[in-house]
Amino acid sequence: DWSSDVCSSDLLAAELLRQAERQVQLQKSWLATAWCRDPDSLQRYGYVPLAQRRFLTAHAHALLGSLPEPDAEISIRPWRRSEAEALAALHGGRARATWGAVARSEAAWQWLVGHRPDRTGYVATDGPAARRGDNKQGELLAYVVLQQNQLLEYASLSNDAQLAQAMLVRLSRDALEREEQGMKQLLIADALLANCVNSHSLRLGETAAVLMAKPLDLPKLLSAFAPGLKAAARAAGHRLDRLGVHMDGLRGQWVLSARKPRFEVGTAGRHYLTLSFADLLRLLLGADTIDDLLESNRLRVSTKSLMECARALFETRPSWLSPVDDPMFVLV
Repeated sequence: DWSSDVCSSDLLAAELLRQAERQVQLQKSWLATAWCRDPDSLQRYGYVPLAQRRFLTAHAHALLGSLPEPDAEISIRPWRRSEAEALAALHGGRARATWGAVARSEAAWQWLVGHRPDRTGYVATDGPAARRGDNKQGELLAYVVLQQNQLLEYASLSNDAQLAQAMLVRLSRDALEREEQGMKQLLIADALLANCVNSHSLRLGETAAVLMAKPLDLPKLLSAFAPGLKAAARAAGHRLDRLGVHMDGLRGQWVLSARKPRFEVGTAGRHYLTLSFADLLRLLLGADTIDDLLESNRLRVSTKSLMECARALFETRPSWLSPVDDPMFVLV
């Protein structure tokens, strides 16, 4: 977590970043990331913006007045420690469809559910089955993670908006019951829940943080993406053996035909992309698409045959950077 207010001296800021980056490299990671509210303060040190995380504040009473009454088929209750496996499955389903999510094991869920008194959670289940007593353990429809009145994380079995709305209704009612504790406002840090609050009149305010990234060892970082690119090319039916890049003075290519695919610095070959490192990283993560970059003149493709292949390799995916996995998370 980076705050330029703490570092009034450029020399001090540079040294703090250097020490932090060294610790990242010691952990065998080739990409340094940081959240900040002032992107310009980190861009001067080689960091590029990747994604923005917005936090929405809404009044519980106004939410109740705007959201539909939950379907009787949906039952919402506090989660149970015995449901760690089912919670992990719901989390994994959303994580696989996004970029940025931290892998979370069943053991991590056991700890989150059973040993974090500052964080609680609710699950949605099949209401009639639950009342009959025949709802099998683990058959959950959705869950939400809370920290007081902060809604940190949501995942569901489907993209049914009714589930998210039902969760917001239940949490709004709970917030109003805690009125004496000043909890009438809900701070929503999950995009899927925030999307349910469509009316701007319900939004009391927003804050934002930007995720910045810097490569610490570019060849090793790009090699880490090679297996995924090879799998994407094969799945799309493209027999692409090599894919080159020209970026920020560096040339190289992914060797996808090898048993162990890798990135090699040197020549870019015949099939290559010309773009900046920042745009390449956003492509690799799924934050931008090939067409996004072409339309803004930020990308050149060497051959026409590469165009369709590149579209298959770099599919866009929404980001999911849960505050639950961020030890520096503070919602202000």
